[in-house]
Amino acid sequence: MQQSSANSQPDRPTLDNKLVPAHSTITPATPHVRAAGGYREVVSLAFPLVLSMLSQTIMTAVESAFLGHFGTVEQGAAGLAGALLWPLLLSCNWSGIGVQICVAQSIGAQRRADCGAFTWQGMYVSLLAWLFLILAGLGAPLIVQLSAPSPALVVPTVLYLRIELLGSLPGLLNLSLVGFFRGLGDTKTPLMVTLVVELLGALLDVLFIFGVAGFPRLGIAGAALSTVSATTVGTVIYLCLCLRRGRREGFLTQPRIPFDRGTCWRLVRLSWPIGAHGALDMGAWTLFTALIARLGTVEAAAHAIAIRVISLAYMAGYGISVAATTLVGRYLGAQEPVAARRSMRSCLMLTLLLMGSMGCGGAVGSPSGTLRGAVPTFRWPEPQCHGRVARRWTDSLAYAGRAPGELGSVRPECGAGHVALAGRHHWWLGRRVGLCHPAGVGAPVACAAWWLVSR
Repeated sequence: MQQSSANSQPDRPTLDNKLVPAHSTITPATPHVRAAGGYREVVSLAFPLVLSMLSQTIMTAVESAFLGHFGTVEQGAAGLAGALLWPLLLSCNWSGIGVQICVAQSIGAQRRADCGAFTWQGMYVSLLAWLFLILAGLGAPLIVQLSAPSPALVVPTVLYLRIELLGSLPGLLNLSLVGFFRGLGDTKTPLMVTLVVELLGALLDVLFIFGVAGFPRLGIAGAALSTVSATTVGTVIYLCLCLRRGRREGFLTQPRIPFDRGTCWRLVRLSWPIGAHGALDMGAWTLFTALIARLGTVEAAAHAIAIRVISLAYMAGYGISVAATTLVGRYLGAQEPVAARRSMRSCLMLTLLLMGSMGCGGAVGSPSGTLRGAVPTFRWPEPQCHGRVARRWTDSLAYAGRAPGELGSVRPECGAGHVALAGRHHWWLGRRVGLCHPAGVGAPVACAAWWLVSR
């Protein structure tokens, strides 16, 4: 008889008379698999986006501070011109979000060659949109006169607005090129390019505004020229990186893809709802800024820097929504609607948590005055600007209704761009109510309106 080893035992019968080993087998632990579209995935994609948008907002505030050193009139004029500029730019954003959606869906469906094709068509659409901005630039005096600002603000506002509109082609092209990288799920490359562009823009601001190192002292015109120049450098960097990566990873089958009317129209249909509701949103700020500009140059300057600081409050929510746009598009392209819905829910909860905490912090800090001391002290010629900025900032941080408006950005991927537009309109009404109350009463109103419209 064969002897068993020292640590072996005879097999034991079971209830059905089958022999099983005496030692129970140990089942290896199943590795934990993260659910697609979960919180970790949204955060990892959104974090570089948030940093990129925060850096853009901070550097815009720095430019406003530079103009404050140059003169209060120039600072107020730049703020009014920016308020007039952004609705025009957003209304001509006919390709950026469309490229991101189509590239994300192509990646999900394993159609890599389509990514480069959509990017090229997006650049063609941007070129067509630029023609409308050229017309707006030529009509800049009429646009500024419609806002009826203080007489001292008219000439510098027209100058700044005209330079920005006529030189807006690089910015429009960047929307398509950034959409390419975001659609691939690469948010780190746009972050690095944005940091380079913003640092270059700050350096050019010093050179062109104040005339340092032999450069001409251009004032507000120098601020506009530095922005256009830095953006052009960013376009060249984006284009080189896009062509290099496209050839290396198979996204571009040829260096240049001819114009295709059907694809361009698809991009426009996907992008125009987001551009339209963004223009409506910024239109509200424009109307409010125009009213402030009628009060005088000091009020316009204080409002300009306050708007820059306030924008920091909702950049994080917007970054999360852009990340969800990529994830929803990718999972819809891969025919995984469950993961797409999970991405949307993760975005919803993160944005509500983040923006709600900011709204509560503003509501608590505003009455006690704790937030007033946190306002950066920019050296204005008129010291009374600082107190007005502090009051404007603390009153505006009290609302927490931004989340529903940002979440509307992912709706066009499900074929419901008009729903996003209607949801933004109802959110805007709710937010106006929130601004009237320091505790942010508009937040639940906006949430309820967005939920009812988006069903």
